[in-house]
Amino acid sequence: MSAAGFLHRGLTGMVEPLAPALLRLFARGESSERRAERPARVGLEPVESWWHAASLGEIAAVEPILEHARAEGLTGRFAVTVNTLSGRGAARRVWGERAWLAPLDLPLAAARAFDGRRPRALVLVETELWPHWLLCARARGAATAVVNGRLSDRAWPRYRRLRSFFAPLLGEMRAVAARTDLDAERFLALGLPAEALRVTGNAKHDRITTAAAAALPWGEAPLWTAGSLRRGEEGAVLDAFGSVRARHPDLRLALALRHPSDWGGLDAEISRRGWRVARRTRPASGDAGADVLILDTHGELPAFYAASTMAFVGGTLVPVGGHNPLEAALAGLPVLFGPHLSNVAEDARLLVESGGARVVRGAEDLARAIDGWLEDDAVRRGDGEACRAAAATLRGGAARAVAWLAERGVLARWGSDD
Repeated sequence: MSAAGFLHRGLTGMVEPLAPALLRLFARGESSERRAERPARVGLEPVESWWHAASLGEIAAVEPILEHARAEGLTGRFAVTVNTLSGRGAARRVWGERAWLAPLDLPLAAARAFDGRRPRALVLVETELWPHWLLCARARGAATAVVNGRLSDRAWPRYRRLRSFFAPLLGEMRAVAARTDLDAERFLALGLPAEALRVTGNAKHDRITTAAAAALPWGEAPLWTAGSLRRGEEGAVLDAFGSVRARHPDLRLALALRHPSDWGGLDAEISRRGWRVARRTRPASGDAGADVLILDTHGELPAFYAASTMAFVGGTLVPVGGHNPLEAALAGLPVLFGPHLSNVAEDARLLVESGGARVVRGAEDLARAIDGWLEDDAVRRGDGEACRAAAATLRGGAARAVAWLAERGVLARWGSDD
């Protein structure tokens, strides 16, 4: 163990006696039963494989992987742990009482969890590299792996500074199924052996489904959907819409808000520009005359993409890293997004290289692209099909990850998962 490892172990060992009091202080919203899960005093039935996902985003990544592994008979009895109450609720809806809050990364809590569950494999999702867990797994002979492995631009500088701490832990990891080539390079730089690494793609893509087209209040008029819009992007989108409407007055705009509760005053801003506005949560008989529809519901964006003519994907004109462009691409739409793409860089690159997507930097770029697609239907359809074909190649990450873990001996046919 490195000097940093000894220091970490000593400090966390000193903190552990305070854990019950700290949990009562900082986890006031949790019942006593839930708080008992964190120091690993309940939920410790023996399993063959233990899967850990931090919260909702990581659950979205691991669900197709775990379900594929189950279908292949490669999980045995399994448990799923998460860090948050919202994640626990989501995991319980999928896996029932196999899902629990994760034990604290403290020496005694980690030891209790491993001694109780006795897993043969510990599978971590994305970047959940908990030191005491990895040390306990090594001491007890459990294989360790990472699936959907990711080291983001934000997290990478911190991990790089702590390379001497993580290198011994990664040096004994059996397998990492990385999302992208860049993630793979970063895992290698942290000390992962090359023979333990394979790029398998982003398993979240396997969850993306197409939907039947939403019924629109204005019939066959062309529709531009701005999906997952974030505060600070509405000005460029509305400016571009106004510019294009001067030449294509039948164009309609759907604004799918990423966080609807954050958008006070949007209706007034749209009305100030002289357009009629409707909200999806407040349907009215006059919606057929609306110029702009605010999509302030959850779960309907794929259906609106399916009914649209083209799409802009938000979180990309402001520096939040971007949101998933593949839902729009798989709907066969030509796609626009801004330059802030750190969260979806590989997906965006593939769509741009297909010729069907474009990076825009403001209202002028948006208007030029939308106008061009409305002027030439053949080009628009061709660009949409190029996006659809490119996005389809990104699926299958879950199956590739499972195959890699099986090849590396992390997963095996241990018997029924009951």
